[in-house]
This record gives sequence, C-alpha cells and structure tokens, in this order.
Amino acid sequence: MLSMPEIDGIRRMDREGATPAEIARATNHDPKTVRKYIEMDDFSPKPPEKVERPSILDPHKPFIDEILTGDLKVRRKQRHSGTRIFERLRDERVFWFTKIGTTCLTENGTTCLTEWSHHMR
Repeated sequence: MLSMPEIDGIRRMDREGATPAEIARATNHDPKTVRKYIEMDDFSPKPPEKVERPSILDPHKPFIDEILTGDLKVRRKQRHSGTRIFERLRDERVFWFTKIGTTCLTENGTTCLTEWSHHMR
C-alpha cells in the first residue's frame, strides 16, 4: 500500500487532468496501481471477517433447554445453578471441559455454560 502523501499526489494529479499513464510515469508506479488509488474512496483497511465457530455446547443445548424449562415449574430455590447443570452434563452426557469456579470454560478459554444458562433465563 502506498503512503497517504503518495496517494494524495496521485489524486491531485488526476484532478488536474493527467491520465493514469502519465501519473504512473511521474510517480514511478504501475498504471494499475494508479487507477486503483484514483477509484478508491475508502482507504481504511478492511477488518477481518469473523468466522463463526460452533459452540462446544451445541450438541447439548436441547438438554440444557429441557433442564431450564423444567426449572420454570419449580420454586426459585429449587432451580439448577450453573454448577449443577455442569455436573449433570458431566455425569449424564459425558461432557468434557474444564470447570473453574462457577464459570465453565472451553478449551480456548471462553465461557459457555454459565453464559448460555443466563441467556435462557
């Protein structure tokens, strides 16, 4: 990518009526590069596209939904905590991931179970 003073110079020469070939010779750049910067409106770099990865909880979300839906029918003190949901997943579904405090972390360190259970309540 060219520096902003170089780009400004190319665009100034274009406004003054010089052809892309003349600008390319004067600035010692390829004519395709000159045309690219003449036509470009936004010079900010494009942010990387976010890749959506599946959650480690995806196969277990119906089971968690079932637990949380059942919790709506019982008194508040009898509802499942994030820890209890984790224990049920571990015991009943052979769910493998690390538990630190009351937040369950996936292999890459992002919260999953507690976040999902709070989202559903």
